[in-house]
Amino acid sequence: MTAGFDVDLFPNSIFHPAIEYRGTYALAKGDVDSLKNNLGGLRISRFYGRFRPYADLLAGRGETTYANGGYQVPGKLVFYTRSSSNVFSLGGGTDVLAAGHIALKLDFQIQRYSSPVTTSGHIYSETGALGLVYVFHIGHRAL
Repeated sequence: MTAGFDVDLFPNSIFHPAIEYRGTYALAKGDVDSLKNNLGGLRISRFYGRFRPYADLLAGRGETTYANGGYQVPGKLVFYTRSSSNVFSLGGGTDVLAAGHIALKLDFQIQRYSSPVTTSGHIYSETGALGLVYVFHIGHRAL
């Protein structure tokens, strides 16, 4: 489950820079691991009729919970059941105006977590999402 918000910085410009925050919590635990995070950063979007495509760059903190009783650090007698790290996320998508204040969201993110139980030291997560957006129209153009 992912929830968040964004605030347009210059709503009347051609490109719409915004500050974005989102948090994700894994409701279903995976066979290998489950991830949760809190991310914030910048988003750039542009209107094309009912469509608002965007790209975002986010950073924050995340936690990986390892399934199956944890995993061993390569080459050491240390096991982790959970680890925390910085998370970097690059992604994009589009919001599609449905009716009034409601829009549909199509989103894709590639996230990089640090992990002590992999030989590379990192886990890459690819996330796709379909959701709903509520747009507050405060003195500027609607979605």
